[in-house]
Amino acid sequence: MTPLPPGAIERLIQTLPPEREDPFAHLSELTPEQLIQRRLEITQQTKHLEQERQRIDEELQEIHSDAELRNGLRVSGDWILKQKSRTSWEYAQEVAQVIKAIQKEAQRDGRAVSRQTFFLSFTRPGA
Repeated sequence: MTPLPPGAIERLIQTLPPEREDPFAHLSELTPEQLIQRRLEITQQTKHLEQERQRIDEELQEIHSDAELRNGLRVSGDWILKQKSRTSWEYAQEVAQVIKAIQKEAQRDGRAVSRQTFFLSFTRPGA
C-alpha cells in the first residue's frame, strides 16, 4: 500500500463537515427508570398525535376533492400534501389456507428466509 503524502490526513480532517450537536444529549443524564418513564411518555404522546393526524386527514378529505388531493396541495416550505393509496388484499378462507400451507412448506424446506426485527413495546397486564 502506498503511504499517504505528508499533510493528507490534516487536509482530510479540515474538509470534514462540523459535527452536529446531539439533540438527545439530555438522555445520557437519565437513570434507567427515568428512560423507561420517558419512553412511556413519548409512546402516549405519539398515540395521541397519530389520532390527531387521522382526524386532520378526515377533515381535509371532507374539505378537498379527490382530484385536488391526488394532484397535491401546496403547503408552505415547498411541501405538497398528496393523497396516496396502498392496496391490501383479503382472501377467501380457502385461499388463505392454501397460501398459509405453501408458506409453511417453504419455511420447512428452506425456500423461505426468516427475517427478525426487534422492538420495544409497552403493554398493560390483562390487556
